[in-house]
Amino acid sequence: MSEQLLVLIGSPRKEGNSATLAGEAAEQARQLGSAVDTVFLHDLRITPCDGCGKCRRSIDAECVIEDDMTSLYPKLRGASAILIATPIYSYSSTAQTKLLLDRLYALGSSNGSALSGKRYGFIVVYGGSNPFDSGAATAMRCFHDTFARKASWMRMVHGSVSALGDAAKNVDLLVQARELGQDLISERE
Repeated sequence: MSEQLLVLIGSPRKEGNSATLAGEAAEQARQLGSAVDTVFLHDLRITPCDGCGKCRRSIDAECVIEDDMTSLYPKLRGASAILIATPIYSYSSTAQTKLLLDRLYALGSSNGSALSGKRYGFIVVYGGSNPFDSGAATAMRCFHDTFARKASWMRMVHGSVSALGDAAKNVDLLVQARELGQDLISERE
């Protein structure tokens, strides 16, 4: 089976720091033979979960909300690896990223999750000098807690970038992003 990497970018800026790093990871995966699908969450109309619970009847149940998540669910199901990238806004992931995470609820049930067995990568960038003071640690903990029981492999890349374009100048973060792209499509544990 060929590798499918789904890249979900939660920044409203397509040229932002998290998008830059996600692009590096995606390009590395592409160079190694993976199919890559990049989605900017800001371009989608994703409404909040209404908590009806109808999606939880089985792994194959569909969410009843008709919005752009309808087209994203098959991509999430079909991907062998998923990369989520977000800047930190107000001490947490962006609203676009949080909406995505909430709506992933529809892919699970008491019988398991359609997201189980996949490899996950997360890129988190923040303006402060410390991941705890900036809120990045809270966002990373949310990613960990959401995906740890489902993942076959999971890794996070994070770093401080203050201004637009700083990620492209941060050699260490660029290298980490490329390594993440490679690891997401490999069978390494």
